[in-house]
Amino acid sequence: TVTISPPSTNIAAGGSVRYRVSYTDANFQSSTLAAGQVTLNKTGTANGMVAVSGSGATRTVTISAITGDGSLGISIAAGSATDKAGNTAPTAGPSATFIVDNTAPTVTISAPSTTITASSAVSYTVSYADANFQSSTLSAANVTLNRTGTANGTMNVSGNGTTRTVIITGITGDGTLGISIAAGTASDRVNNLALAAGPSRTFAVGNTPPTVSISAPSTNGNTITYTVSYDGANGTTVTLSANDITLNKT
Repeated sequence: TVTISPPSTNIAAGGSVRYRVSYTDANFQSSTLAAGQVTLNKTGTANGMVAVSGSGATRTVTISAITGDGSLGISIAAGSATDKAGNTAPTAGPSATFIVDNTAPTVTISAPSTTITASSAVSYTVSYADANFQSSTLSAANVTLNRTGTANGTMNVSGNGTTRTVIITGITGDGTLGISIAAGTASDRVNNLALAAGPSRTFAVGNTPPTVSISAPSTNGNTITYTVSYDGANGTTVTLSANDITLNKT
């Protein structure tokens, strides 16, 4: 009989993974197990190289140079061992598989919670995706505040699991703000590290009020007209009514 052990690990990136192949027979004679008699069972893009070592009734199948993503396992062809009466071993497997993961966690930065602000806090949601996600160490020190003009703010990070919230507070100045995330802020179970992310979408910061200009008067009979113009970099809503106007008289 032929028995294949579980793999030496249940998840791998590079490195090597081993299976123990054991032959059981009261009259065991010998094994001729070689790499050519081992089938590598692959899913996805996972792949590797097979080697066989050992002696007697036990052999070690080592899978090395592991690449790709998916899963790997092995099967053993018939005839890889004999007993003293010339009975040959049957096929064995498929074995238990192990996960192959060579892809780092992906990082996604949401749109800002608002597109324009003066001093109110603005937040971004940072999401990590990986089937074998382990943890994130994202902190304010890993976040770059992308600034234009005189806009500025202070960053804080909260959350757990695969989601973090970057909050920008103490916003001042005029311009735009956005964020970028440094590489290495999350890892999966085989220590693939997340890549850098960003720059994110930006939001406008406006702390300067619109300017107001009044034209020279124009005359049309008994009607005098003034043109009032508002200039604001971040868009202006005009609510001017007669009640807002003082008539200066002499």
